[in-house]
Amino acid sequence: MRTKHSDYIAYFRQISQDMGLSFYTYGLDEFLQHLDVLQYPCLLLQRYSYRFGQADADSKYKIRNAGFMVVDNLPQRDDYAAIDTIFDNTEDIADDILIRINTDANDYLNAPANAIARGFDISTAQGIQIENMADSNYGVFISIDFSSEFF
Repeated sequence: MRTKHSDYIAYFRQISQDMGLSFYTYGLDEFLQHLDVLQYPCLLLQRYSYRFGQADADSKYKIRNAGFMVVDNLPQRDDYAAIDTIFDNTEDIADDILIRINTDANDYLNAPANAIARGFDISTAQGIQIENMADSNYGVFISIDFSSEFF
């Protein structure tokens, strides 16, 4: 099944809703516009880049490199124990999201709703801790790859 940008947005919006996370798309612009009303922790979905692959003459696919951030806020910038706790919590949330994507990738009963996750390979996941001292936001950024059919 061929997937598109709106499938990607809808899929992560559903995950954030199921997990009780605030959800923002389109990178930092939308996030920064809502700084005064943000509810933490939140999931920030980045735009993806993509490339094409071909396993054989009949098997062509699109590989999307996607990214998301799980972010929380701590107004007291010098509370290092609390910062460590945020890093632990946001990493746990990111791990739960990856577990969900991995489960959805193998859920053939709900294939249309989970089509974007179908070609997920957890070995492509990479994470890095992030911090923005100016806004006292801390968390984790996860980069992943999705493969989908392309005709």
